[in-house]
Amino acid sequence: MQWPMRFLVLSLLVTLAACQFMSQLPLIVKSPYLHSWVSANTVSTSGGWPLSWNGHILGWSSWIRVDGISYQWTGQTLSSRPNMTANEVTPTRTIFSFAVAGFVGFNVTYLSPIDPSDLVQQSLPFGYFYVDVWSLDGNSHSVQFYTDITGEMLSSDLTDVVQWNTTQSGNVVYHRMRLTSMQSMVEEGDIAKDSTLFLAIDNRPDMTWQTGAADALPDGLRARFNSGEPLTNTADTESRAINDTWPVLAFRVDLGTITQTSDPVVWSLGLVREPVIQYTTPVNVQLRSSYYWSAYNAVDDIVQDVIGKFNDIRSKAVNLDNKILADGGAISSNYSDLISFALRLVFGAMDITIPRASSGALNTSDVKIFMKDIGASRYVFTPSRLSVADSPQSSLPAILYLNASLAGLLLEPLLEYQNSSDYKNVYATPDLGITYPKVQGNTTDTTELALENCGNMLIMVLAHAMKSGDGSLLSRYYDLLKQWANYLEQNTLHPAGYINADGESNPNLSNLALKGIVGMYAMGKISEAAGMSSDASHYQSQAQNYTSQWESLAITSDHISTVYGDSSSSGLIYNLYAAKLLGQDSISSQIYDQQSQFYSSQIGTAPKFGFPYDTNDVGKAKSHWAMFTAATVSDSTVRDFITGSVWNRAALNDSNPFPTTYNPNTGSLISGTASSAQGAMFAQLALNVANQAFSVVSSPSAEKSKTNAGAIAGGVVGGVGGFLVFVGLGVFFWRRRQWRKSPSLEMQEAAVHEPFSSHPVGNDVNSIAISSAAEPIVGASKSDRTHHYYPSLGNSSSGAGMSVSPPSTTFGAASSSSGGPSQELRTEMEQLRREMEVLRSERLQDSEPPPLYDFGVTHVEDNAGAGRDAANSAGPLTPSRRKGAL
Repeated sequence: MQWPMRFLVLSLLVTLAACQFMSQLPLIVKSPYLHSWVSANTVSTSGGWPLSWNGHILGWSSWIRVDGISYQWTGQTLSSRPNMTANEVTPTRTIFSFAVAGFVGFNVTYLSPIDPSDLVQQSLPFGYFYVDVWSLDGNSHSVQFYTDITGEMLSSDLTDVVQWNTTQSGNVVYHRMRLTSMQSMVEEGDIAKDSTLFLAIDNRPDMTWQTGAADALPDGLRARFNSGEPLTNTADTESRAINDTWPVLAFRVDLGTITQTSDPVVWSLGLVREPVIQYTTPVNVQLRSSYYWSAYNAVDDIVQDVIGKFNDIRSKAVNLDNKILADGGAISSNYSDLISFALRLVFGAMDITIPRASSGALNTSDVKIFMKDIGASRYVFTPSRLSVADSPQSSLPAILYLNASLAGLLLEPLLEYQNSSDYKNVYATPDLGITYPKVQGNTTDTTELALENCGNMLIMVLAHAMKSGDGSLLSRYYDLLKQWANYLEQNTLHPAGYINADGESNPNLSNLALKGIVGMYAMGKISEAAGMSSDASHYQSQAQNYTSQWESLAITSDHISTVYGDSSSSGLIYNLYAAKLLGQDSISSQIYDQQSQFYSSQIGTAPKFGFPYDTNDVGKAKSHWAMFTAATVSDSTVRDFITGSVWNRAALNDSNPFPTTYNPNTGSLISGTASSAQGAMFAQLALNVANQAFSVVSSPSAEKSKTNAGAIAGGVVGGVGGFLVFVGLGVFFWRRRQWRKSPSLEMQEAAVHEPFSSHPVGNDVNSIAISSAAEPIVGASKSDRTHHYYPSLGNSSSGAGMSVSPPSTTFGAASSSSGGPSQELRTEMEQLRREMEVLRSERLQDSEPPPLYDFGVTHVEDNAGAGRDAANSAGPLTPSRRKGAL
C-alpha cells in the first residue's frame, strides 16, 4: 500500500496551474435539461454547488466521513474539504482524485454515457457518479459516504411546491421528486417544469435512505450524517416549497472499516420528461416521446436497467474515451483536451424522439432528433431556439466522426418542416422556433439570413450522405434542395442585403459568398448522385465559375480579404472548411497554402485567446470558427497555434463553461456558453472519416411523375375510384380545418405522461402516497431491442465508414419547389396519402391491446441487491492518466 502515498507526494509537487485546464467542469450532462457543472476551484478550495450551464444552483451535495470527521466535496454546508490532488476530463467522464488528511484517498467519477450506435441508451436521461476508496497510510479506516439533492433542478422558482417518494424494487432503491403542479412543455430559466428527478442506488446492505429537511436542526439529514448516525429508511410526508427547509432525497453508505473498496459505490442521477417535444405539423400536433420508451414498459424497469448495467455502460464509455483520445492525441495534447470537453455538449443538447399515437403506441420508424440551442450559439441570445441551422453545422463534425447516420435524424425535421405547406419562404429557415421544447416552426421573414441558411442546409445534407452512405434525404427533398441552390445562384456572389452567422452586414462579404458557392457545389454533387445530369452539369459549372470570380474579388497579394476590395480586411475564412469536407476541387490547394502563410505571419501579434474572427469586428474571437479554420491550414504550426489559443480560453478561470464567443484579449464571455457548437472541436477528425458510396433510391423525376399521376388520378380513373378520391380529399380538408380550429386536438387526446408513482414508498409504514398520474404505454418489451441499434461507428482516422438508411418519415416528403395550382394540388394529394398511412397505422396499432405495464409499483425484496461484476480496482489517477495534478 505504499504506491498511493508516493502518488500523493508526486502530485503535490506539480503546480497548481496545471490542475486548472478547465475552470468549469461538466459533471452529468445528458440532456438539454440535465446539464450539471462545477467549478474546479471551489471543489479544491472553498466549496461550491453544482450549477446548471446558466449558473442556476442545483442543490446537489456530496460528503465523505473518515474516522468520524466529515468532508464535503460538492455543496457549501461544511468548511472542511478533502484535498483535490488531480482531475481529468475525458469525452464521457469527469474524474476527481481526493486525499483526506493523508489517511484515505478516493476517486469520484461523473459519467455521462455516450453510445451513438444505440438509440435507447443514448436517449436515456440518466448519468452516474461513483466512488473508489483506498488507504494512503496502509491502515484501515472507517469510511461513510452521503449524497443528497434538493428540488432546484425542477424549477428556477424556489417557492414552487415539490412532492416525492421512494421505491424499493428488486436490487434497486430510488427516490423521485417532481413539482406538485407540473406544466407540460413549459420552460422557465432554461429549466423544464415537467421533469421528474431520480436518484438511485443498489439496494445494498450497507445503505440507508431518507427524505426530509436538509439542514433543519436537530433532525436535518446532513446533520445526521455529520454526527455519524445512519439514515432511518423513512419518508418525510409533507409536500412543500423547494426552499421550505430544503427537502432532499438522500442516501448514505457505510463501508465500515476498510483499506480499499473492491467495487465502486454507484449512484445514478436522472431527469425524466414525458413527452419531451411538442411537434407541430400541417396535419396534427405530435407529442413526441424519448426513444428509450420503445424498450421499456415502466420507469421501474428503466432504473433497474440503469443500475444493473453500470459495469457494461462504464466499459463502453472507457473504450469510447480511449478511441477518441487516441485519435485526438495524434494531433496534439491540446486538441485531445478540447474534444474531451466538447463531446458531452453536443450530445447533451439532443432529444432523440419518436411519436406517440393517441392510442399510446409508439412509432419507432419515425425517429427525429431535436437540438436545443444551449447558450445561444448565434449572435441573437435566444437559448430556447431549437435545431438552429448553424448550430448543427458547427456540431456536425462531432456527429460525423461518431455516427454520421445521426446527422440525418437531426436534419430530417428541418427538411420536413420546410417542405411542408406551412413554410412559405423560398429560402432555408434559420431554426424551427424559439420556444423549446415546443417545435412550432419559424414562419417569419428571415431573408437577411437566407444565404447563410441555404448554404448550411445544402452542405450538411451532402456531408451526411457522403459520410453515412445514405442518400435518402437527397431523394425525398431534391426539389427543395434545388430551390435553395437556385436562390444561392441568384444572390450569393454579391450578398447585398444579407448577413452572415455572425451578424455582419456588407454587400461584399467574401466568407458569406464562399458559403453560398460551396452550397452550389454541394447541389452539383447531389444532382450527380440523383442521376440528374443536366442539373449536375449546371451547378458544377456555376460553382466553378463563381469560384473563379470569387478568387478575383476576394484574394489579395497575400491573403483572402473578408470584404471584397478591402485588402486591409482579414479574418478566419472558416467556410473553407465546408469546401474541404466536401472535397470541392475547384478551390485549389494554393489558396489553403496562401491563407496558412498569412495566418503564420500574424501569430506574433495575435491576442492570447486567438485571432479575432474578422478584423471588422476585432472584439470577438470564436472557438468554433477557429477550429474550422485550424482544420483547413496546411501548416501544423499554425494549426497548433490556433488550437492552443482556443485551449487557452477553455482553461481560463471564470464562471462560464467554455463559450463559443469571447473577447480575444481578455477571454471575457460574449455568448455561446456550453453550446453544442463546440462540436466544431472535432473538425480535424471529421476530415479523416472515409467517404461512403451513396445513391438516390428513386430519381426525383420519377417521384415527380408519380406525384403528378396522383394529382390527376380522379380525372383518369372514373366511377368508384374517382369517387373515393373525392371523398378522401373531402375528409382530408375537413380534418385539416378542424386541426386549424383546434391546434391542440391530438394533444388533448393524448395523455401527458408523468413518470411518478401512486404507490406507497418502499417498506416504510410512514410512506406517503402521491396522487396518480398518467403512465406511459409503449409498444415494445424490454427484450425487443435489436432494432434499436445503428451500426457501430469507428468513423475516425481509420476511415471505417458505415451505410445506414434512416427510418422513413410520416409527412413532408413531397418534393417540388415550383408554385402554382398544380403544385398545391400535388402537395395536398401527397399529404392526403400520408394522412391515410397514419390512419392505417393507427388502426393496425389499435387492433392490438396495449402492453401491460407496471409504472413505479413498489416491490419489497427480502434480499439485498445482487453484486455486480467486479469493477476496476480502486486507485488514484496515475501520472499517465491524470490531467492537472496539484
